[in-house]
Amino acid sequence: KKSISIKDVMSEGQEIVVQVSKDERGNKGAALTTYLSLAGRYIVLMPNNNDGGGISRRVEGEERAQFKEILSQVKVKKGMSVIGRTAGIGASVEEIQWDLDYLNQLWAAIAGAADAQSGAFLIYQESNLVVRAIRDYFNTDIEEIIIDKQSIFDQAHQFMSHVMPNYAERIKFYDEEISLFTVNCAVIVAIFIYFIFLLIKLMLGIQFPR
Repeated sequence: KKSISIKDVMSEGQEIVVQVSKDERGNKGAALTTYLSLAGRYIVLMPNNNDGGGISRRVEGEERAQFKEILSQVKVKKGMSVIGRTAGIGASVEEIQWDLDYLNQLWAAIAGAADAQSGAFLIYQESNLVVRAIRDYFNTDIEEIIIDKQSIFDQAHQFMSHVMPNYAERIKFYDEEISLFTVNCAVIVAIFIYFIFLLIKLMLGIQFPR
């Protein structure tokens, strides 16, 4: 193979989007790559690499064959590829397609942010706990997500507005004087007492007045 110089593929002043593939260690700086990957709940999307698809090596045997069949039914955009994660074992086509649609929206938001600003800046940080929680647990059955800390609410609402704008209003800020934890504990205690009440009623066969 002919060695290619960086000067052959890039010009001075050209801007590109890169991803940190390895954090800095010791005197070595962080390792960067232009082959981007965005992790979802069940899959990893490679938005600018159509040759990077596959399934996690930890998935073996019959599960691997079944997973491969499911992934073959997912609609992946031209020029992209997906990698099946171990968490995707047993997921339906619809669930994986939902995951892919979310990742496509996330990529569109990242690409849009990259085009809107010049110079070196942070576009997206996957390790954010709020982002990971929404990514891994949110679905259309969840009617609301209540957050009682302004900074976390802002992160969650901003993320939802970018990648799932139709559901951004489900992020609710709780600003009452009584803490959200106290309110939830009171609800749990009330439910617990109610179930104890029903249990006694069933065990003793007592007809309590309504």
